[in-house]
Amino acid sequence: MTDTLGYRCVMGVITPSVNTCVQPEFEAMRPPGVTNHVARMFMQNATVRDDKDFLGVVDAIDRAVEPAVERVMTARPDHLIVGVSIEAIWGGRAGGEALRRRIEDRSTCPVTLASDALLAALAVLKVDGPIAVISPYRPPGLEQVKRYFAECGIEVRRAVGITGEARRSPGVAHETPIALAHLSKAKLCAELRRLDGDDIAAIVQFGANIAMAEVAAEGCRWLGKPVIAVNAATYWHGLRQAGIPDRIQGFGPLLELH
Repeated sequence: MTDTLGYRCVMGVITPSVNTCVQPEFEAMRPPGVTNHVARMFMQNATVRDDKDFLGVVDAIDRAVEPAVERVMTARPDHLIVGVSIEAIWGGRAGGEALRRRIEDRSTCPVTLASDALLAALAVLKVDGPIAVISPYRPPGLEQVKRYFAECGIEVRRAVGITGEARRSPGVAHETPIALAHLSKAKLCAELRRLDGDDIAAIVQFGANIAMAEVAAEGCRWLGKPVIAVNAATYWHGLRQAGIPDRIQGFGPLLELH
């Protein structure tokens, strides 16, 4: 339901309460006449030291979906973006569709998931070949990513969990969800270079609490191939689904396309 400030689109967003990247990145990409309205999915800033802890975080996100949707719908948005990536691919394509149904049961507007956005981004950018994935996930999450793409007919040549590498970097500790947002641009650039190779056609980044939108745009230039940041792809797809065609500079080729 458009209003005085959001005269083109009132955009609802749900994202975990510990996520400090989705809101500012979405704001930086927001066109005139579009307003973003964020409802937080409550969860603790839990320590993640092993796979069991990681699965606990995934479970906390899952339990927080419906309350956040109900909160954001009180703003009567025209469109709803789910600003979390792991939930959208957990359980493969069937899991993503089940999540959509859960959200649509409590919403009155179209919904954008990260899974749909990333597939649309790969198609629009004409990626024809294997991809590599970078994310903060532990092995169970990486397996879910590979499963999802495999079910969509896309080969993941390699998937790297950035968390383990970052723990070995002096001054960087991100065993908690909040600390993911502290990863520096230099660290993220180094991770992209480490992951790249002649055997892949694109790099896809998961983990919505990593400030990757601008870094991915830079990576596209110096790697000479698509580097798709999940927040940039998700917001781009949400805008296009809402009928907003604006070209936004500084966040890579997706947002520079109609």
